[in-house]
Amino acid sequence: MKTIKTQLSLEVLIKQCAKDDNAIKYLKDITHATNEIVHDVFKFQKLNCSFSDKLEIRNNGEIIGYIGPSYDEFLEKLCLFLNLPVDGKIIDDENLTNKLNLRLMVLSSIKTEKELKQEFPYIYNDLMEGRKIMGKITEQEKNYPREDNYYEEQKHQYYRYGLRRSLSKFITTQTQVYRRFVERRNLYKEEISKRNYNDYLMKYFDAPSIALYATYSFVQAAKNTDNRLEKEEYLKVVRNYLLSKYNMLRSIKINYQKVGIKNIIETYIAEKYDCLCKLSDALCVEELIEIVKAKEEDNVEWVMIPVGRNTRMTKHYIKSRYTKLKLPEYELDILRQKGREKEEFYEKTPYIGKIIGLSKYQGYRGYIYPNGEVLLDTVYNENNPKSGRGCAIYNFKVEDFERLSKLDKTHLMDTNKVKRIIHSKNWKEKAQQIIDIEGNEEKLAKAKALIKKYQK
Repeated sequence: MKTIKTQLSLEVLIKQCAKDDNAIKYLKDITHATNEIVHDVFKFQKLNCSFSDKLEIRNNGEIIGYIGPSYDEFLEKLCLFLNLPVDGKIIDDENLTNKLNLRLMVLSSIKTEKELKQEFPYIYNDLMEGRKIMGKITEQEKNYPREDNYYEEQKHQYYRYGLRRSLSKFITTQTQVYRRFVERRNLYKEEISKRNYNDYLMKYFDAPSIALYATYSFVQAAKNTDNRLEKEEYLKVVRNYLLSKYNMLRSIKINYQKVGIKNIIETYIAEKYDCLCKLSDALCVEELIEIVKAKEEDNVEWVMIPVGRNTRMTKHYIKSRYTKLKLPEYELDILRQKGREKEEFYEKTPYIGKIIGLSKYQGYRGYIYPNGEVLLDTVYNENNPKSGRGCAIYNFKVEDFERLSKLDKTHLMDTNKVKRIIHSKNWKEKAQQIIDIEGNEEKLAKAKALIKKYQK
């Protein structure tokens, strides 16, 4: 199963999920543990640059998954400190490396504090903050000398050299630091992938609250992606939570908004079934879960088969709807011949996509044509010759596909949006007439949109 990920804010975890009042201590421990990785990889502890505001959940279908430092956050902050504009999601590739190295060239050429403030405001703030701290430590050393070398350990080496000598030395050391960040970031990614904070979190934090927060983050990730495959993976995790035995009576605050099971279910239904669902606050958890189960029973799942003029890709998804027949061999041969002719007919037509039913329409295949028409027919299964006879063919427009395909066949026949063709002697001619209907750009666009939506 594909591993997916999303992020949790440490601030929300600390304020909403901690078991007791030691939340600040837990935060410091997590921050320290993450900064240890930074120091091990980059050989530097940067005074004002923590990479642990967020934890990342790497999930392979479980309710929570593995929680650890966020590499995405590291990239975001690396770009932020080097003042590299980012449009959308950061792509970690050679192009990013080149852009970061260009920013490092600019950093190395800085001559004045005014230039630093203008080009690298976050690094400039580090300089100002560092000067304050170095001044305080120096004064404390004079008045309260300590044998354990405590204050010496507080002086981060690059600030010690950079701040006490000159701006040029500070710029040099900062350039070295960020060059390490750029060049060794893949090693950092490897190291944080080995860290799992689950045991620690479950010891000091409330598991149901973390599960609720994690589920909320996954349903929001589903809401924010346009990739159908990613959306389905996120929603699988949410579904696992909804059907789990976690205590769902609680709620947490995220960005000053109260979030509970009702909010998650409303978003889940909207994203999975493409429909709005406003649930009553009076419903109990059990009633809310029953709504999800009922919605899933009403839904028909489909999978789009890659374009091609063969049936090999289809067979993986097909389970026969028919029982094996005890008929004379000559009758079986007739049924087989009909089934093969049916397959050959459709495969020679100019369809632009074919879609396989996985639920109520198990054993049905839809052919989508550029004129915006859909023909739904049973799939011929050589192991079950009866499928060669076929049931009725259903024809409707692509824009009606999602709504009509949720109906069972009894209700399907009652709507005037559906044309039904019996497998009589002239069924091919009737089907061909539909295929030959003149189309236009609008109908072609709708057909392509349907294919794209169900493409996996």
